Amino acid sequence: MSILETEVSYLSTPLPTFNFTYGHTVDNLSDSTSASSDSTASPWGMYGPLEQYMLLWVMLGINKYYLWAVFIIGFPGNLLSLITILRMPTVSSSKMHVALLAVIDNFAITTKLLYHQLTLYNVPLYDAGCRVMLFFGNFFSIFASWILVAMTVERFIAVWFPLKVNRIYSKTKATLVLVSVTMLTFCFNAVYFWIIHEDHRGSTRKCQPRPQFQDFMKYYWNLADALAYAIIPCVLVLLSNTLIIINVQMASKTQRHLTNNFDQSARRVRDQQQITTMLIVISVAFLTLMLPNSIFYIVKDYWVYEANTFGQLEHAFVKQIIHVLSDLNHSINFYLYFLSMATFRRRFKDTMYCRKAKKKQKGSNSSVFKTSHSYISFHSTHSTLKQRGDLHQSHSLTNVSDVSSEL
Repeated sequence: MSILETEVSYLSTPLPTFNFTYGHTVDNLSDSTSASSDSTASPWGMYGPLEQYMLLWVMLGINKYYLWAVFIIGFPGNLLSLITILRMPTVSSSKMHVALLAVIDNFAITTKLLYHQLTLYNVPLYDAGCRVMLFFGNFFSIFASWILVAMTVERFIAVWFPLKVNRIYSKTKATLVLVSVTMLTFCFNAVYFWIIHEDHRGSTRKCQPRPQFQDFMKYYWNLADALAYAIIPCVLVLLSNTLIIINVQMASKTQRHLTNNFDQSARRVRDQQQITTMLIVISVAFLTLMLPNSIFYIVKDYWVYEANTFGQLEHAFVKQIIHVLSDLNHSINFYLYFLSMATFRRRFKDTMYCRKAKKKQKGSNSSVFKTSHSYISFHSTHSTLKQRGDLHQSHSLTNVSDVSSEL
């Protein structure tokens, strides 16, 4: 599932699913305990019998502070990614994706942290505030996932169809795709403006679906939200990256066999290894952080527990950890780029030391994010490869080398 219940504790009442953690952990668990308590004096506090378990206090500590850690790690990292990418000399669809993802990730982190703090301290949001916060929280989270999908699909096209990439996915078409995804995500989440209101329970304020929309939220919206945020993006990223890596490996074998005596062979092999490493790192990180969300949505209806037992606490703790993993997805991209791409590290150092990027000669296969002209750099081997019937694999490897050096 993409999006978990707003409350950290999942009680008997069906609750909405949102893409960020709710601040009222204390009140939510106390609701659960008070519902089953009687008028007799209890040795427990507001959490009831759950207070005897250390796991409760660990979960409360994570809930209170983890978004601050995500913000401290992610916000400056995304900002540095944006600055580094914008200082690169050329404009392309790949560069546009990376820059936009950095912006959207920072908006997602900021929105989630703001909502968490407002609800934690019981700040009145009223109906309008609840709708706006939940709309933008889900909008930025889902949009970020689909930007990653667009980046992966673009790499798939560049590797498998290198001579057609400029026609299939040009900068203009990439812009249209991103605009379309923006509009679809906007319309998809507009439902929050109709179904959400601020609910008052004693002194506690909660953003909840209106009573007439409880069943819609439970049986329809949660599934749609999970599919849009995590399940479908995970499937597409896994499939695309698998096909990319397969193609890279085939092209690598062909290139080593056909260009064994060329001076640039070793460098090109290193380039394809670099791009393969980057693809593996990005896809594994995304799937590691997002798949638990998807799996939990599928199995949560089969997870049975009794109120005020350790089983309920385990359920709440697992959901809290899934929140942490999902939110970390917005904060790690800069570090993945830095660790997996030597060229990004060099550009970043140039940015930090205010050095101007060195311009490559025209025709060099190290131009920034430029994949459509990759066939030029292997022109010298064109005739040899054509005779052997391996032209497609050569172009695929060439394109991979270009992409790795561009980043």
